[in-house]
Amino acid sequence: MRRQVLGYVLAILAIVAVVAIAAPALFDSASVGREDSARVSPTDAPEPGVALAARPDCPGEEIAGVELGCLGEAESGEGEASADSPAVINLWAWWCAPCREELPLFDELAQRRPDLVVAGVHADEHAGNGAALLEELGVGLASFQDDDNAFAAALELPRVVPITVVVAGGEPAAVYPRTFSTVEELERAVDEALADAPAAG
Repeated sequence: MRRQVLGYVLAILAIVAVVAIAAPALFDSASVGREDSARVSPTDAPEPGVALAARPDCPGEEIAGVELGCLGEAESGEGEASADSPAVINLWAWWCAPCREELPLFDELAQRRPDLVVAGVHADEHAGNGAALLEELGVGLASFQDDDNAFAAALELPRVVPITVVVAGGEPAAVYPRTFSTVEELERAVDEALADAPAAG
């Protein structure tokens, strides 16, 4: 009888040990596919609360009808852009790995297409981290700061980043909740959205 009880105890201890070893792996695999799977690793991320780096002025005090502050030390509204000017807005966040890959494309688009207002919207409360990422990437793109996701809420955007919004006549003409691989691909999508947009007036 004692041997049988001892056998049960050993079997239970063995099961507990296996579960303890396997549990972390199970939790890690369950998290794949969630929004945070696209986050940069903590070792690569700037610390929250870092000082703001100087950034270019934003093109006005609002974008697509949403009033936002400017990311960094720039003064919002110092830049000039007509409300009717076609615009390309990239919604991004400092912790988003695909955003890191895509942001330089918008910088290049802004240089190639002076007929467009190209700007970013940093959708995270840690503005210093956003400005630091742009500095690290060497991206000179002007970007608005959105602490509470007002931009995404106003335009009823999906709860993901990155998202590209093409604006024509002050209204969204197209929304792309995806990552672009090349500036040519991005420019083609923008031109198609503008061609399909209703004529202003």
